[in-house]
Amino acid sequence: VQISRFPHMINEEAPAGQPFNIESLHNHQDYILEGYWQRSEFHRDWIDDISARVQGASTAFERSPEMDDLARGAIAVHVRLDDYMLPQNQKVFVQLQTAYFLQGIEQLSHEEAPARIVIFTDSPNMVLDVHPDLRRYEVVFAKDHCADHIEEFLWMVDFRRIVTSNSTFSYWASSLTSIHGEKKRILPSSFFCS
Repeated sequence: VQISRFPHMINEEAPAGQPFNIESLHNHQDYILEGYWQRSEFHRDWIDDISARVQGASTAFERSPEMDDLARGAIAVHVRLDDYMLPQNQKVFVQLQTAYFLQGIEQLSHEEAPARIVIFTDSPNMVLDVHPDLRRYEVVFAKDHCADHIEEFLWMVDFRRIVTSNSTFSYWASSLTSIHGEKKRILPSSFFCS
């Protein structure tokens, strides 16, 4: 196999710690973006193109009719627990409280019907113990429908309403365009303890 060109590696921060000059992205066609990239000014001009590429790649992931119905009508809720509960990470990442998730769900709920939520998490066995008030909704877990994290991410992209966690995973899933139309999302005001 001959590779005619290599992607351009772009780190979110320049070596000196200064933010990368986003204008230099225009000089290249293919990129590997390294870092968190959780600032919309970095990708606002390319989000439609990135979305189209992700949607093109996601065709290999087959969704059932139930999954499509959920993406159109339910609310995706990303709950990050496992690694965020480690002592070293508790000093870095804000621990989102149940009230955040409940307020987000209520903001995105349709008044005519009780909310159905699909919980995306690495810790499905812990979520309802840590956030028992989520039981007031009809709860579905993404892991019951998806084979791995990639399928979960691609499915979350399809959702029209998303309550994100302070996580790159749900930030990007909520930033990309949904095939089902206009998307609304709730994001925490603080990602990091600092």
